[in-house]
Amino acid sequence: MPAPLPAWVEITGPEDVFRLEAPEFAGGAYLARQHRTGGGRQDIFEFSGASENAPLLSLLIYQPGSETPLDSSFFVELARRAAESGRALIRAGQPAELITKFGAFEVARLGLARDGTEAKDCLGFRFGIAEPSLRISGFACGGEGLGPVGLTTAGLVCMIDRIDLAPGAGDKGLVDFFAAHYAIRSPDCPGPDIDALPSAQSSKAVGTAPLKARKKGR
Repeated sequence: MPAPLPAWVEITGPEDVFRLEAPEFAGGAYLARQHRTGGGRQDIFEFSGASENAPLLSLLIYQPGSETPLDSSFFVELARRAAESGRALIRAGQPAELITKFGAFEVARLGLARDGTEAKDCLGFRFGIAEPSLRISGFACGGEGLGPVGLTTAGLVCMIDRIDLAPGAGDKGLVDFFAAHYAIRSPDCPGPDIDALPSAQSSKAVGTAPLKARKKGR
C-alpha cells in the first residue's frame, strides 16, 4: 500500500507572520508549514551555532485550523518537539508557571542530547490560548556566552517577550492580541536592538522572573 501523505506540508516562500530578535543565538533557520487537511499553520524558528557548545533555541508558533490539535502532557509535547529537531529528551523537571507579557507559560528544566552526546541543560516551555487560537512551544539551551549556568528564567522571559508580529500580519485576532500585550513587556528586559538576553552573570541586574509552582489539576 502507498505510504500515507504527511499531515504537514512545508509552505514555499511563506509570508512572514511572526518575527523574533534573538542576537544571542546564531545560525538562524526558519520554515512554515500548513496542515494538509485542517489548514493550521506552524511557524518554526531554530537558532543554533556551528557546535554543540553554542546556545540553542527552537521555537514553534502554532495557529490551529479545523484539525484537532494533539492534546499532550508537557513532557510528551516537549519530547515530540525535541525529536523533530533531532534530539532526545533525557530528563525533565516538574513544570512551573513563568509569567511573560503574553501570560503564564509552563516551563521546566530539560536535558536534551543528540547522537549520544552529553545532555545539554535547557528550558522547555509552552503556552496556549483559545482566542485567538494560538500555541507557543519550544526549548532554549545555554552555551558559550550565556554565563556559567546557562540560560536563566529571567532571560527566557525576555526572549519570549521579543516575539512580535511581522508588519504585514493581517489576522485581526492576532493583531489585537499582540497590541493588547505590547506594553506589558517587562521593564527589566533590554530592547531587541540594544542588548542580548541577560545571562546568569547579570541576573542580579534584571531580578528574578516570577516562577510559580503549577497547581495540581491544571
